[in-house]
Amino acid sequence: MSEVFSLEAIRLISENLRTCVHNGRNLEAREKMLLGSLYAGLGLANAGVGAVHSLSYPPWREIWRLARTRQYDHAAPCDGVQSAGGFGKICHQSQR
Repeated sequence: MSEVFSLEAIRLISENLRTCVHNGRNLEAREKMLLGSLYAGLGLANAGVGAVHSLSYPPWREIWRLARTRQYDHAAPCDGVQSAGGFGKICHQSQR
């Protein structure tokens, strides 16, 4: 079951990604990207990898909390880490 969802997700996303990037108003392509995203999630959920991936959430939650409490120098280059959990770059204030 997992493979069926995953393969359909790959097909839908690969056929519509360029269209969505170049023309964000194309609702048909966006709908197919949304469906592809859903199928990808269902494929991962049915593969039994949810428990392993959920172990990364507590550390990133703490890093995100600490990053939000700091004052940032937005003009400084980012020397932080790139999160795979969707939090984006966590930057630190430059030392002067």
